[in-house]
Amino acid sequence: MLRNISLFIVVIIAALAVSCRTSKQEVRTNTEYENGQKYIESVMQNCCGFDLLSYKMKLTASANTQSISANCNVKIKKDKFISISVVLPILGIEVARMEIDHNGLLLVDKWHKKYLTFSNEDIKNMCGIELNYYSIQALMTGHLFIPGEKHLNKGNIRHLLTSKDESGNIVIALSGKTYRLDFTTIAASRQIAQTEVAAREGKKMKWHYNKYNKQENRQFPTSIKVEIESHPQKFYLNMDISRIANSTGEIEKIELSDRYEKASINDINKLIPSF
Repeated sequence: MLRNISLFIVVIIAALAVSCRTSKQEVRTNTEYENGQKYIESVMQNCCGFDLLSYKMKLTASANTQSISANCNVKIKKDKFISISVVLPILGIEVARMEIDHNGLLLVDKWHKKYLTFSNEDIKNMCGIELNYYSIQALMTGHLFIPGEKHLNKGNIRHLLTSKDESGNIVIALSGKTYRLDFTTIAASRQIAQTEVAAREGKKMKWHYNKYNKQENRQFPTSIKVEIESHPQKFYLNMDISRIANSTGEIEKIELSDRYEKASINDINKLIPSF
C-alpha cells in the first residue's frame, strides 16, 4: 500500500526537481504586455478558492507495462497542510497516509506499522532544489504558481509572459534560473488545461487538467493526468476526483505510537518494492 503514495511523492518531487534551462524572452509592446497581465489575473480569479478542500480520488500509477490503483481521501487546508489517505475499497479502512506541510513529507504504512520522513533538507539534497509547499498545493488544485512564492499577485505576475499557440490557446510562461514553466490555458473559459515543467537533459513533467467542476462560481478539475518523461523512462499518474467539498476547520494529523518503526531514505527500496 505504501508504494501507491510513494509514487505520488515521486511525481511531486520530480515536478520541482528541475534543472537549469535558458530560454529566449519575447519582446512585447506595452499594450500586449498589459493585456497579458489582465488575462493572467482573469485566470487567477477563475481558479477554485477554498479554505478546507476535501475530495475522493482514484489514483492510478503506471510505468512500463505495470500499473497500480488506490482509493484515496484527500484533504487540503489552504497554505498549511495536505493529507492523502489510502483506504480499502468497501471497508473504508485507512491503510496508508501521506502528509505534507511546510516542514516536509511524512509517509505512513499503517498496515505494516512503518513510516518514512522527508525533511525539506532531505528533498533539497535529493533534488537539488528546495521543495515549496505552495507549488505542490497549486499543482494539486490546478492553480498558477511561481516556485518560491506564496501566492501570485500584481507584483510578481509581471514576470509571466503570455503568447498564443497554434490551437489558439493562451500560454502563460515563466523562465527561472532552475526551471521553465508553461501554463496552457483555454482562452474562452480561462481554465488551465496543462502545466508543463521543462528541464535540461530532456526531462519533462506535464499536468493535464480536465472535466472542470464549478465550485462557488470558480472551477476545479476533476480529472488530473500527470506524465513524466526522463529518457528513456516514462511514468504516468491518473487522478479521478469526485465528491468535492469546501468547508472550514483543520485537518487532524496522524499520531504515531511506539509500535511504528521508522525507516530511513536508504531503506525505501526495501520498504517499497520496485514498481
